[in-house]
Amino acid sequence: MAKGSTSKSNKDQSTVISDPLETRVFVYVGPTVPGLTNRTILGRELPGYVNDMASACAALKRFIVPLSLMADTLKAINRRGSSANSAAMEVIKHFNRR
Repeated sequence: MAKGSTSKSNKDQSTVISDPLETRVFVYVGPTVPGLTNRTILGRELPGYVNDMASACAALKRFIVPLSLMADTLKAINRRGSSANSAAMEVIKHFNRR
């Protein structure tokens, strides 16, 4: 059995828990911009419109994180002068100039 997987069997019943990396839920924690608000739960796969937005503004990708990293990323954004804070300003500028 693969590392990170478990299985449990009883005659007709089996439960398989796959690798936790495959079941991550993503959240957007960047600044609110048209079409995407802070702390939006995106699920396991990104919606097409989010991919389009990330293609248009590379800095936006930095704020699509697994739920487990949400708190750390928010702290980094709020630290003046941090690279995350600078990226947040870049996202705001990109979407406000439209």
